[in-house]
Amino acid sequence: MAEPMPAIVLAAGGGRDKLALAQAVADKALLPVGGRPMIDLMLDALHTAQRVSEVVVVADEGSPLVEHLAGREGVSVAFPSGPGFLDSMSAGMERFADRRRVLVCSGDIPLVTAEGIDDFVGRCDLYPTADLCYSIIRAEACNKQFPGGRRTTVKLREGEFTGGNIVALSPEFLERERARFEQVFALRKSPLKLCALLGWGLVLKLMLRLASVAAVVERAKSILNCEVAAIETPCAAIGFDVDKPEDLAAVEGYLGRTASYPLGRLRRPHPPPS
Repeated sequence: MAEPMPAIVLAAGGGRDKLALAQAVADKALLPVGGRPMIDLMLDALHTAQRVSEVVVVADEGSPLVEHLAGREGVSVAFPSGPGFLDSMSAGMERFADRRRVLVCSGDIPLVTAEGIDDFVGRCDLYPTADLCYSIIRAEACNKQFPGGRRTTVKLREGEFTGGNIVALSPEFLERERARFEQVFALRKSPLKLCALLGWGLVLKLMLRLASVAAVVERAKSILNCEVAAIETPCAAIGFDVDKPEDLAAVEGYLGRTASYPLGRLRRPHPPPS
């Protein structure tokens, strides 16, 4: 088994989050889920995972989240230098600059399990040269494990997928290509410019459900100037982020129905294509 990865939990900006404001909590990470702060559920999963070493939570200075995490074994806190997503990611990455890859998690996936995390990291190990391992989940797995949950999906030749909220990322790549990464990330809210970047040929194939996972990965490699792997995981909780009141209600309802939830039979990871 490969060396365990350090993990970063991105939880900055939680005091300005719309859901946190609507629920009258000082920080989104402290949002009660099943009677416990959301961040605690995530940290339990990361702490129990065998493929994860230390954990860094990226939080805002002065947030009550910092006090909440004080003295927690195996967990340290980092502060971003700015309000941007990449400011948070870079803050967490600083102490892991010498590591091959780091697990990066959004701070709002409270149903994620240690088993799901370990399975994802094990699948990433099959792609040792990838600078970015991005999690994807089949829509049918999401519908089976969390019926009624609404996720944004993309229809590809192999099936319908949604993106996950965990990636394994190379600190060296992030440092080398930060400007490029920022440019691509900024285009997410401009569909026309994003389509132009992807290439209209690929966009047309996506619209006609003719594009393959491999084709999307190849285009991502070209855009980001790095090795990319799409890691299919059966753990739908990795794709279930709590962003809206209906998401919170769905999670609370789920936890109210069962003390544990089905991860689904974990298939042995498929080897990378030759």
